[in-house]
Amino acid sequence: MPEQALLHCLPLLATALGRRHGLTVSLDGADPAAIWPGGDDTLHLPPLPVEADAAGLRLLRGHIDMEAARIRYSDRQELVRARMDPATCEICRILETWRTSSRLAGRYPGCGRNIRELVRNFGEDMRRRGMVGDDPARCLLPYIEILIWSADVPDLREVCREMRADLVRVAADLPDRLEAVVMRFRQEGAHSRHAVQTARELVRLLHDVLPDLAADEVSRARDGGEAEEDAGGQAGQGEDAETCPDNGAACAADEASSGESATEGAAPASEKAEKNLAEALSLTEAFSLEDALDLGDAAGDSLSGWLQERLWALPPCQAEEAVIMAREAARPVYPLDGAARLAALQASAALRARLRGLLQAHVLRRTLPARRGRLDSRSLWRLGTGDTRIFCRHDTRRELDTAVHILLDASTSMEEGDKMMLACQACFALMYALQGLSGITTAITVFPGGDDVVPAWEAFPLPAAGARWSQPLSVGMTVAPVVRFGQRLHTGFTCMPDGGTPLGAALWWALAQLQPLSQRRKLLIVLSDGEAQDEASCRQAIRLAPAQGVEILGIGLQSAAIGDLLPHHSVIIQEMRELPDALFRLLQDALLRAHQRLP
Repeated sequence: MPEQALLHCLPLLATALGRRHGLTVSLDGADPAAIWPGGDDTLHLPPLPVEADAAGLRLLRGHIDMEAARIRYSDRQELVRARMDPATCEICRILETWRTSSRLAGRYPGCGRNIRELVRNFGEDMRRRGMVGDDPARCLLPYIEILIWSADVPDLREVCREMRADLVRVAADLPDRLEAVVMRFRQEGAHSRHAVQTARELVRLLHDVLPDLAADEVSRARDGGEAEEDAGGQAGQGEDAETCPDNGAACAADEASSGESATEGAAPASEKAEKNLAEALSLTEAFSLEDALDLGDAAGDSLSGWLQERLWALPPCQAEEAVIMAREAARPVYPLDGAARLAALQASAALRARLRGLLQAHVLRRTLPARRGRLDSRSLWRLGTGDTRIFCRHDTRRELDTAVHILLDASTSMEEGDKMMLACQACFALMYALQGLSGITTAITVFPGGDDVVPAWEAFPLPAAGARWSQPLSVGMTVAPVVRFGQRLHTGFTCMPDGGTPLGAALWWALAQLQPLSQRRKLLIVLSDGEAQDEASCRQAIRLAPAQGVEILGIGLQSAAIGDLLPHHSVIIQEMRELPDALFRLLQDALLRAHQRLP
């Protein structure tokens, strides 16, 4: 696949980068932090736009490299056994991110450059935000993160000094104690176990310091309440002195009413002071490190939260513009019965015979006489006639080198009549015919797959601009591989129709499967009877497929809807006996278009 074409298609670029690290990429919008430290070798990303600027490409590359390092080099079993509380888990995540990223950078310097550029942008954003302000506890986690990366990214040192100066004003010895622990981990942290131990040490340190800050808050609240009461009393006395300088009788007559009004005016101030004091006392009596660090509301202040916010800012917020790639989900399939299998084999035999005869003339390598090459003893007689063509050469032709991926629609609309059986027979016949041809490798996938068949756009409303979906977006956007590339053909092609028609998500998934194959030609054949529920995404995939080296063909099953998407590359069949002629017309040009005689 051309590199430039891949760079201009973010969903396929993300899957290619994940495949380089041995990971499965899922564009389902799930938050990786929600499943850490557990999970599997799946890298979860939000729906991506088809194209992005240079900054978006760098963001995607750095994020995938960082998440791949964490998945690749973290001991997930050790982290799960640790049973960390939320605060310890968040600090351990910071330490593990640095440790695993540094290990990946040592092996792949290019990945290290991507990650350092990402961290540098994070530090600059933290500097613009002004992290400390009136809430010093909230900046502790960003400070730990900036501190551990500052030795690798020189641009962060100024940010680190500014955050340190702000922390010194509220806790003089806290930055030094944090730095001692973090720098020791930089030197000695070689395993996930060390990250857990260091995270717990930092949590104990914060437990020692933050309650003291809360006690200071109690003192300030108490002093503030007393000051308000004193100020209220002094103000009342001053008013009395000013309003009654000479006439004491009048002042004495008004003392009762003025006293009542002063009491009523002082009540709100006294209640406010008592409320502040009660809140501060509750903070010290039931101290919670998670609440003090504000882990819920400050998610965007960490590197991982900042990355998620930036990635969610890339996709368009309109459902019809979001590119969602289907994920694999198991779906039960059953063998074809005897009559259906016999009809499919008959159609397959006719199709294979016609294709083999057509391909033989284009692939056959003939031997021709030549003046150079390999000596042909049968042509030595030519020397007696003065003909020097006593060598032989082969007529050079392009051999068939094609990968064919078949997508079978198994939505609820296939229940009408015998559509589902017709589709299963057509797939089996097509697979059987193509697998008998040399140079062609085939695969078949059913969509949707599994029990998770609720359409995403019907199940969950769209969020506001810049917000996240409340559930993974791949709900209902699933596929179920029946025969993968390289597997032997079997008869298990029958399945029960159910769910919607996520054709767009299935096309993007199939394009990602075809992308790493080495075959010179790549065909994607869609068997469907209805309209796609994600038509905009479907049209995007069809528009970009030629640039990725993939040709998409369509077979309509008793429906002309596929012709709206592929007007010049589709055929319609009504029953099984029409399949050989229809497929021959469809494949004749597609299979032979690039297999012409070389110059």
